[in-house]
Amino acid sequence: MDQLFSMLRLVYDGLLITNLIFFSIALIKGKKDFKFIFLYILASILTEGCSYLVEKNYVLILGEQSNAPLFLAFVFIQFIFLSLFYRQHIVSKEFKKWFPYLLFTGLVVAAAPYVWQPSEVMKHTMWASLITIPVLLIMSVFYFLQLLNDKKGYPYINIGIFLAIGSNVIYLTSIKFQEDVDHWAGRITMIINLFTTIALHILLLYQCYKYFKSQTRPSIT
Repeated sequence: MDQLFSMLRLVYDGLLITNLIFFSIALIKGKKDFKFIFLYILASILTEGCSYLVEKNYVLILGEQSNAPLFLAFVFIQFIFLSLFYRQHIVSKEFKKWFPYLLFTGLVVAAAPYVWQPSEVMKHTMWASLITIPVLLIMSVFYFLQLLNDKKGYPYINIGIFLAIGSNVIYLTSIKFQEDVDHWAGRITMIINLFTTIALHILLLYQCYKYFKSQTRPSIT
């Protein structure tokens, strides 16, 4: 089980690097629609890299070998960038009107416990994720409904986001029930969560591939 998890982590890391390259090229070619997804991928890579340094004890955070602050920072960065992606592509005037309030409220509610008790930053807590992920899921559903009426858009990105963050919130809420179960059972839930994250990045890559394919034109001979 541990070997499978390690193998999936390698696949995930490879997809992160591949997507960073492909989305960088797309941005250079002028595909501004992908800018927030690119920033999300970049944040994922930086989080993974910094977590590795902490895990190997090369870097300490506030004198502790804990990646909890990195995880917390990523939760907020993920919320901001994916929210801005939906703000960019959901055309509803009502959504755009209420978006700043939704984003601000989500950030304030998610950050409040860490402001009141800063020591919580050094702990692996679920609060920020359980506040921000449902908001992203709501945005994802809004975008799904839009795509049903307007075929133009990025369905593969949206499906990937929905699967990955939906699985993530299920995984986080199940953690406290895993305390008294065997190691392998906990590993299974981690593998399922990682698998959906890999699925997200495969779908991101496929959406980017479709963009590149749309830019090719048959040569005239």
